[in-house]
Amino acid sequence: MRENRRKLIQLMRALNRIDDQYYRVQRELGLKESLFVLLYMCADGEERSQKAICDEWCIPRTTLNTTVKEQEAAGRVELVPCGNKQKLVKLTESGYAYAEELLGPLLDAEERAGAFIDDGLVEGLERFGGQLEREFGEMGDTAS
Repeated sequence: MRENRRKLIQLMRALNRIDDQYYRVQRELGLKESLFVLLYMCADGEERSQKAICDEWCIPRTTLNTTVKEQEAAGRVELVPCGNKQKLVKLTESGYAYAEELLGPLLDAEERAGAFIDDGLVEGLERFGGQLEREFGEMGDTAS
């Protein structure tokens, strides 16, 4: 067996277990993934471009754009021009209240569970993710 294979399997199981918990909550709330991500990402008060949200969460831009337009029509989101064609997505006051109503218990649970996360773990996972991108990218380059 390859030297790191067992660790990688263990890591993937842990990540899948974490991902499944978020999926379960999203499903129980009856939210589309794009709405869940939009509210989750904007609930911290930071303004983000739709492009950044799509890139970070691997959501098609058209899918998120539809959700943003729906939430804008509902008065929960506003778009703030930031140059070029980009606009930043920002929750309105009613958007924050909506996000808190839906996601408050999840965010509280995360806060409690977050006590088990140290900066080294997060930084290590980010480095590992970057290395995987490079390795998998090179894999694609040699397949051509």
